[in-house]
Amino acid sequence: MNDADVAKQIQQMVRFIRQEADEKANEISVSAEEEFNIEKLQLVEAEKKKIRQEYERKEKQVEVRKKIEYSMQLNASRIKVLQAQDDLVNKMKDDAMKELLLVSHNHHEYKNLLKDLIVQLYCSVAARKITIMWNQYCIQQSTSMHQKQMSMNQRYLLTMMCTYHLPQAIMMLTASFALEVLSWLLEMERLCLRVHLTPDWKLFSARNCQRSGSFFLARLQLN
Repeated sequence: MNDADVAKQIQQMVRFIRQEADEKANEISVSAEEEFNIEKLQLVEAEKKKIRQEYERKEKQVEVRKKIEYSMQLNASRIKVLQAQDDLVNKMKDDAMKELLLVSHNHHEYKNLLKDLIVQLYCSVAARKITIMWNQYCIQQSTSMHQKQMSMNQRYLLTMMCTYHLPQAIMMLTASFALEVLSWLLEMERLCLRVHLTPDWKLFSARNCQRSGSFFLARLQLN
């Protein structure tokens, strides 16, 4: 081989080596690019996950704060409603006491009111024995006349008592009051009337009477 052939063969070998090197470099570059993309994607997803978790945590905190604020506002509203109801009930009680005071000064109207209350006791609880506590100033005459009536008719028992000293402002009742009540009850029986009265009314207790100045107290004693 002459020098030209040797040089040509050397050039071929150089080109082959360079081609091999270029191919190897391309493989390394492609592999590195793939690894870089994979690593970058993993890092991006990891950061996205952290951000999502952070926002979820903050959203939960906001939701909890909203629930707490709603509960506080709801409780405040309930307290306002209860306070308004209590104020209204107290006002109604005060108005009722004022009305009772005015009624007690009207002998005829007050007597009819008490008679209606006694009849309502009999009709609403279907009891034939009732104890009525009156003011100590009006019990003497009523009791004597009433006991005479009871000796004639045993279907109803209406006992007058004076255990509690109620305010003197109560209207002085005549001895005929108990007889009027019994006559009314007996007349209703004679006519076979069935009376439907609302049971949601309340009787004053002795303590309430002494404290609030109520004028009437009725205590049931069922047979």
